[in-house]
Amino acid sequence: MTISFDDALLGHWTNRYQAQSNPLGFASVELEWSIDYSDVDQIWYKSKNYYRKEGPNKPYRSGRHKMSLIRGDSFLMENYSEDGTKRQGCDMLFVDINGRWEGRLFAEGQCICNCGAIVSSHMILYGDKLHSADQGRDKEGNLVWGTDHFYEFTRLAKY
Repeated sequence: MTISFDDALLGHWTNRYQAQSNPLGFASVELEWSIDYSDVDQIWYKSKNYYRKEGPNKPYRSGRHKMSLIRGDSFLMENYSEDGTKRQGCDMLFVDINGRWEGRLFAEGQCICNCGAIVSSHMILYGDKLHSADQGRDKEGNLVWGTDHFYEFTRLAKY
């Protein structure tokens, strides 16, 4: 049975259990995904990623996102900064695969972060679990930030 995309994504997430069991391998991170209905012309999804110790007022990444239905089992998530600037090459395609939503960058190798690193991103939504692996690599392919392993989040609250 497929869970709706909103039910799978929206909420407050933590990887606290993973970080506590492997503190050298994983930082303690929290994610918040919500919907902003304030724009009458467009529904915006909002995301905020922050280290638990620094709190939600000091995110290391935040953004706004537009969702476009491609067909019943796939969505394109357009990626924008907080000020509404489009993040070129950073849109993600989410597809329903056997009852879970799996997302990857639509144009792999085209998303460049502020530090100049080439970004790759992979997210899997399993209902009350969210697994995410994000990396930034230099032009030679060396890992600049992130990890090759999934951060494993559990939901603290549904929005």
